[in-house]
Amino acid sequence: MNDAGPVLLFVAIACAVGFFIWLAYYLERIRREAMQELAARLGYDFSANDMWGIPRRYDFLNIFSRGHSRRARNVIHGERGGARVMLFDYRYTTGHGKNRHTHSRTPVIMEMPGQNFPGFYLRREGFFDKVAAAVGFDDIDFESHEFSKRYYVKCADKRFAYDVVNPRQMEFLLGLSDVNVEMAGQALVFHLGRKLKPEDLEWLHGAAMEFVSNVPRFAIERTGAGGTY
Repeated sequence: MNDAGPVLLFVAIACAVGFFIWLAYYLERIRREAMQELAARLGYDFSANDMWGIPRRYDFLNIFSRGHSRRARNVIHGERGGARVMLFDYRYTTGHGKNRHTHSRTPVIMEMPGQNFPGFYLRREGFFDKVAAAVGFDDIDFESHEFSKRYYVKCADKRFAYDVVNPRQMEFLLGLSDVNVEMAGQALVFHLGRKLKPEDLEWLHGAAMEFVSNVPRFAIERTGAGGTY
């Protein structure tokens, strides 16, 4: 009986590992199918694999320059209003060994041919941002004290930032609990800083579209070919 103990323990561990592997595969399949259904509902296509090399293609954006082992998958893709749209699962790793952490996000990217957006970055303001502001390293402030208190905004062109974050945009963003937006070159990425459940992805897509619709047409035109920014 004593010899059977280690064997039974090994079998139990093997069964537990096997179960968690199966569960991960099952949950991934359910998520993939849900995203595929969403793609059809939105009039887009779906690819389980990243055929575009998204992390490398957009590595000039902050979200795709962090960590290592960057990977995109479950890509909902198509066109909307002349822009290439991609909504997908993304993960990257920071640290190594015991300090290794995997981070997951569900971003929406819109690539707009002909644009040349100045570097624009918006996210929820954190403690260290407040400390930096206290010693003179301030972000862009807006007329709405509530908005300036909640969001940290940086941009290579303040005029562009004020055009993008207009009163209508501020009202929209204040209605969200958290959001991250980056614009540079031809690309805009919109995400909430975490991986979302499949049932929340249609809302995310709509929110990203609303953000873009709140940007005045003249601001888009000025960052296009022959623009005046």
